[in-house]
Order: sequence, then C-alpha cells, then structure tokens
Amino acid sequence: MSNMLRIEQFDWRHASTQAYAALNRFNNQTRAEVYPEDTPISLEEEMASWRNRPPTWVSELWVAWHGGEIVGTGRVFFRRAEDNRHVAEFSLNVLPRHRRQGLGRELLSRLMDLPLAEGRTSLLAWTTDRVPAGDAFMERLGARHGMLERVSQLELSDLNCERLDLWLGRAPERAAGFALEFHAGAYPDADIQAIVDLLHVMNDAPREGLELEDERLTIEDVRGWQTWRAERGVESWTLFAREQATGRLAGFTETFWHPQRPALLQQGGTGVWPDYRNKGLGRWLKAAMIEKVMRDLPQVKRIRTDNANSNAPMLKINYDLGFKHYLTNSAWQVETQRVCAYLAESRTLVPEV
Repeated sequence: MSNMLRIEQFDWRHASTQAYAALNRFNNQTRAEVYPEDTPISLEEEMASWRNRPPTWVSELWVAWHGGEIVGTGRVFFRRAEDNRHVAEFSLNVLPRHRRQGLGRELLSRLMDLPLAEGRTSLLAWTTDRVPAGDAFMERLGARHGMLERVSQLELSDLNCERLDLWLGRAPERAAGFALEFHAGAYPDADIQAIVDLLHVMNDAPREGLELEDERLTIEDVRGWQTWRAERGVESWTLFAREQATGRLAGFTETFWHPQRPALLQQGGTGVWPDYRNKGLGRWLKAAMIEKVMRDLPQVKRIRTDNANSNAPMLKINYDLGFKHYLTNSAWQVETQRVCAYLAESRTLVPEV
C-alpha cells in the first residue's frame, strides 16, 4: 500500500463539509461503476442520510485519503436487535486505479474491532457482477457464497399493458372481499403494529445458503427507517390489501422515489400472508401500484427491484410485467475468526508500509 495514503475513521458528527463533499464524490464514482445511467446523489441528500441513520443501527466508516480525495472506504454495520446477534455486515469500496495494492485488506483490518468487540462471529458482504474485483477479494478471504440476488429493471415503455389490465380486471373476482389502501409517507399510528407484524412476511423470502435468522422488527425499527428516508427527501408509497370482513392486513407492496432522480422508481418489498396466497393479491398489489405510478408520477421511466435468484414466484410476476435482468449481486458470509487469520497471514506476507 502506498505511503501516500492515510486511513482514518470518518467522524459522522464532526466531519467538515469539505470531508463530506469528498465522501460524496467518492460514493458517486463507485455507484457509477454499477449504475452508470443513474443521476448522482447530491451532497445534501447524502449528508442527511449519514446524519439521520435509524437509532437501532450501528455503523462505523473508515476512509482512505490520497491527498484531498477519498479513494477507498470500509464500513461495518448491524442492527441492535434480538435477532441475528451473531452477524455484522461490511462493505469495501476502492477506486479502480487503487485496487490490487492491499488497500481493501488495510480497510478491512481497521473495521474488525467493532464486530469483535460486539461478539459478532460472522460477517456478511455483498458483491456485484459489475465489479469482478469484489468476488475475487471475497474468495481470497475464504468467504463462502451464500445467495444470488437478481436485480431486475422495467422500462415502462416495455410494460406488458395487457397483463397489467388482466390482473387489475380479475382482482374483483379472485380477491373478492379485499380492498386496497394507499399510504404515502409515515404509516398511520392506528395500524402501525399490524403493519410491523405484516412486514415479517418478508422472512418467507429465500435466504438460500445464508446463515441468518428471521428478523423480528419493532415499531422503533420501522419508524426509524421511515424517518431516515423522509430526511433524505425520499417519497415512500405503500399499498396494503385489507380483508374487509376481519379488517386484517393481508399483503403489501412498497415503492421509493426521489425527485432528484425523477426517472427511477425503486420497488421495495411485496408480500402476502401465506393463508391469503393464491388469490391474486400479489399481482393486484403490483399492478395497482404501477398504474398509480404511471398516473401520478409521469416522470418515472423505469422501475428497479431485486429478488433472490431462487424466488421463482416473484421473478415470474416481475417478468410477466416486462422486467428484465439488469445485474446480479452475490451475498457472501465468513466467520470473523477466519478474517482475523487472513489478516494475520497477510501481515506476514506483505509488510506494513
């Protein structure tokens, strides 16, 4: 690693605007490598994101400086909760011209103190097929491949309008006794616990080979995420399907949109309780949301979503609507002790500069 580089922890609370601007430039460079057509994220939005992280999330960031520019980052984070207390997630990003010089290893060594102090025995990280260096690093680290995630994108000009109309037209028959309810922004207090309960349906999504427990969300978790998005300027839309006879929430779908990136809509989770499946609720929710987006957000030109590669039912719904494969992400898992051994071995092979 070049002795012109310096690595230090980024101070979320006290960093200067100049330091935040350097971090914003770096993040936009690394994002452009994966999503080259996306609009860069503004400094104001990212500062709001960094300074308003949900209170239940713990996050530490290390940055590598080369002069006045950031050329690499390492981040470790986890949610304080009763579930998955064995896991911490980390990410490493290095600009292409600084790769293969040991910088990723140096950043990783800095961020290990936090998960070790917290007793986290397993680390999880994501890579993308747009940046092959990520997979190569995880293989050298001795991580095991845990899950493939398919990112799909729908250009609204390619939308299967006949299929959309069919699903909307069949809903009164297939989903008789259910009604859709739309909410923008924060969830209503009257339904918040029922909504938190409903979000647990996402635990049914495939985890493939990842050693993870079901998430047990709290109202504090959900409210924290909503506040975090709102502070960033993200508009959150949710459609719920409610059983009219019982008043029970049966399913939901959510989307996220930012006016600074008007052409892109991010599709979040879609889920239906098992005892309400096979009534077309998932298709109705997705179709109704797309119809509303096209009517009320004509700026949107494309919708992006992600699903486990083994989630055949949801992938079929998406592809029936016209979604196409966009990129593939990979989740990796590795024991913290294995990482420590890798770092110790690397130190003996590559002396510190």
